[in-house]
Amino acid sequence: MEEMFFRLLGKVLHSPVTIHLLRSTRLLYQNSHPSWVECNQISLYLPLLPASFHGFRLVQISDLHLGTWLSLEKLVEVTEIINRYEPDLVAITGDFVSFHPQEYKRGITEALRKLITNDGILAVLGNHDHWTNSEIIRSALNEAGVIELNNRAIHIRRGQDRIYFAGIDDHYVGKDRLDRVRDLIPEGAFSILLAHEPDYAEISSQDGLFHLQLSGHSHGGQIVLPRIGPLYLPLHGRKYPDGLYKVKDMYLYTNRGLGTAELQIRYNCPPEITLFELLAQPPNG
Repeated sequence: MEEMFFRLLGKVLHSPVTIHLLRSTRLLYQNSHPSWVECNQISLYLPLLPASFHGFRLVQISDLHLGTWLSLEKLVEVTEIINRYEPDLVAITGDFVSFHPQEYKRGITEALRKLITNDGILAVLGNHDHWTNSEIIRSALNEAGVIELNNRAIHIRRGQDRIYFAGIDDHYVGKDRLDRVRDLIPEGAFSILLAHEPDYAEISSQDGLFHLQLSGHSHGGQIVLPRIGPLYLPLHGRKYPDGLYKVKDMYLYTNRGLGTAELQIRYNCPPEITLFELLAQPPNG
């Protein structure tokens, strides 16, 4: 029932009149300060990470929602920040647009083409990508050289060692096929899962296949009041809305995203770029 309500609400929010009205809310959040985006650096000790991947630099961004609050200029600025980190890999965990993807397809492609990595750029789609037009988003990613992990997995080598990156299509809209992904990862392999909705960790952590899940979706709440917390969190983003968690034997990180949903305001919840340094040995080891 709740999902049906939000599908109906989405249709109302994406109508031309409502889009025009909601654009006025960006006047309340005109953050042009040089530090408008928070860059979080996390050293994460993962005991089963192959030794040859010690120090692997993984950058995560999420929830661009290009065309609401986040502009193409700001997205290009984000790519420049990421490139300064000299990442091995960039992971993007869904929701590239909020509406009218055909208007922002070229911008997505041009911005993401600017990313420079050693091992590539991976992505999964989010609920808004499906609610608008997933094929346009897929085309934009493909033209940018981004690999979409649509219920599939790839591996990266360092000598004889491998680590696996897997991704599920969006759980909110019922496109996830974790059974297919499981069949692609050898038993005992080190693996990282990209899943748009963070609460999917309740499912993905059950059998110990994944060592880390990267998610977005919640925007950290966007509006977070002192002593109260987020005013609102979306379905499938309420249990693990922001930051690092341990779910059974799996780490989960929920990125706050770069953009905003239809309501174009953030308070006490800045946009985020996350740089992970994956460690096969303890930081002081």
